[in-house]
Amino acid sequence: MRQALILSFFRTLESKFQYAILHHVEDVFSLNNDIDLIVDCSKKELKEFISFFCTENNGYFLSHTVDSGTSRFNLIFLNENQSFKIELDITFSNHNLLDVNVKKLLKKKTKREVNGFLFSKIENNDEIEYYLDKKAFKKETIDDNFAYFKDLNSKIDFNKLKIIFDKKSSKFKTFSFDYRKKIQKLYLFFIRMYEKPSLTICFLGPDGSGKSTIIEELRNQNPFVNFHYFHLKPTVNKKSHAIINPHSNPSYPAFVSYLKLIYLIFQYNVNWILNIWTIKLTPTIIIFDRYFDDIIADPKRYRYGGSLKAIKIARMFIPKPAITFVLVAKSEIIYSRKKEVSKMELESQLERYTNLCEDYKFIKIDVSNSIPQIANKVILEILNRKKHAV
Repeated sequence: MRQALILSFFRTLESKFQYAILHHVEDVFSLNNDIDLIVDCSKKELKEFISFFCTENNGYFLSHTVDSGTSRFNLIFLNENQSFKIELDITFSNHNLLDVNVKKLLKKKTKREVNGFLFSKIENNDEIEYYLDKKAFKKETIDDNFAYFKDLNSKIDFNKLKIIFDKKSSKFKTFSFDYRKKIQKLYLFFIRMYEKPSLTICFLGPDGSGKSTIIEELRNQNPFVNFHYFHLKPTVNKKSHAIINPHSNPSYPAFVSYLKLIYLIFQYNVNWILNIWTIKLTPTIIIFDRYFDDIIADPKRYRYGGSLKAIKIARMFIPKPAITFVLVAKSEIIYSRKKEVSKMELESQLERYTNLCEDYKFIKIDVSNSIPQIANKVILEILNRKKHAV
């Protein structure tokens, strides 16, 4: 199905605009690679085209600016068991750090057959030139790419190519290029503030509800480019978070519990600034396994001995994820998976978690379904939220 959609995308694109794939056209169907291409149109026209294509094929897309003339588009399609995506890096303007001249490259474009379909690509020597620029810009080597270059030009001399590559690498180290790069970073900062390319989500639910399994499935099907994981708080902690017998210790006295709430307000806000704000301007999904709201549903787990009203007041001063998913199911199902607490306590927790959905408009997810189905529902909620975010 993914291959058919890629073919359909390029057929439809070719009927609308001139395009050319920039390199490795033979890997166009690969699951592990994105597709770099140039298109002769404006950014507005490009977004309208991709939006139309996704709508026609029951898909979604996420996009963010990579450079002043380049954008990344992730096209996401869902079926009953899983999601899959097509990743496109599209350059549509000559104003980019790699100095990709769209119109010039398109004038000399050629065709190459892959799996019986003719794709437009840039001319072979132009492809070599572009790939050298790309590798030099990323400060990578070309030592392992000789076979690739030889396939494009059988007469190529690798030693001469190395000399050209070294010159290109030097160009990307000059003061003038460094100045352009800093200007671009400033441009991207403001563009990303508008685009909001990230999303922060949270999973709540009792032990045995499948939070870790669903998060891992979401990592595998991640519709974003990057993935960041936090447990309970926005703090960087590499230690294991497994808690054995979470209700075995006595609750703190009310006074100590209120001091702990004050400390948590400080801790959440400071670490949100230090650890979340720094990655929110990147195309990433930020996932919390449990969050502050968990104290409301399961105060015993956190040895909280104060009033519920105090937690709700403290919550007003805690930064919030964009979406909170509450994982629930019949107590028999969850209890069969993990017996951390008594069945009576589990039923009380499930009731409190369900009430959170009513109080705060959280999204309730029935985890009695299969993991792929649950992950699909989560991804669908994420995509719908991003679709209406800007």
